[in-house]
Amino acid sequence: METENVYKNLLVIPVKNGGNYVNLHEGILKNLEKKKIEPPYYFLMENKITGLFCYVGVKEFICERNSVEVPEYLVDYIDSEKVNMTLVGSIPKGKSIKIECLDESLYDIPEYDKFLESELSKYCLLTENQKLKIEIMGKYYEIRVKNLTIDFGEEM
Repeated sequence: METENVYKNLLVIPVKNGGNYVNLHEGILKNLEKKKIEPPYYFLMENKITGLFCYVGVKEFICERNSVEVPEYLVDYIDSEKVNMTLVGSIPKGKSIKIECLDESLYDIPEYDKFLESELSKYCLLTENQKLKIEIMGKYYEIRVKNLTIDFGEEM
């Protein structure tokens, strides 16, 4: 169901990929194009019962009608079988980020910064205090976005 770029009660289908990109049904793309809304598309994904939410981008429009394919760690976070997706308007572009590793063993990996940069590139939107679960060499690590510097003069 859709009301002014809000897609309600979409069935959550877990998928094994990192980052915060989701897959939606092609009907949503057609609706956005009909309204002449240009990509990229970003959504607030929300559990209406608990109020938990996160921001996601769209990877592809390939899943079943009335569903959304969501990375497993976000499924665990949002903790709901159904979510509402609300299209987000303009988003300021980030300039820099400070993170906190919640698992100090990440620093034991040689050239961990290169792995970290590669994993962070899978995230289209970040918010302060957001926890991310990243996989490096078969092991999962949690990091927290401590601080974001935003360029309010430029939008994504």
